[in-house]
Amino acid sequence: MFEKFENRLSELAGLSIESIEPEDDSCWITLSDGARIYAGYWRLICLKEDNFSSFDHQQKYGLAAPIDAVGNLISSIGKQKILMAKTDRETGDLELAFENRAKLQIFNFTGNEAWEVEFPDGISQLSNYLKK
Repeated sequence: MFEKFENRLSELAGLSIESIEPEDDSCWITLSDGARIYAGYWRLICLKEDNFSSFDHQQKYGLAAPIDAVGNLISSIGKQKILMAKTDRETGDLELAFENRAKLQIFNFTGNEAWEVEFPDGISQLSNYLKK
């Protein structure tokens, strides 16, 4: 089952992000072929910018204004092309690498549905399938 999902996930390479729809600190990411990814808990690793995560969203950390982590996510990877999509077999985290060299890690550290991938053919997979 893991290999089948990993193969489907790898087919996301070459697609572009069409939109990122926020839901508080989480978001739905829609791709150019209609596939969608729900990211409940995530971190974006950027080369030239500070890294940030869903846990930073609306935190002040002594700054003048709260951090808009989802807005930063949209401006960092919105419309970017995916170069690689894979699952970490040990943790069940998703990792997407983009043409601007950013990496989005979508965490699976609960036994619940921390992420979901919906493929255009209607097949979907929840993060907790790895726990079974």
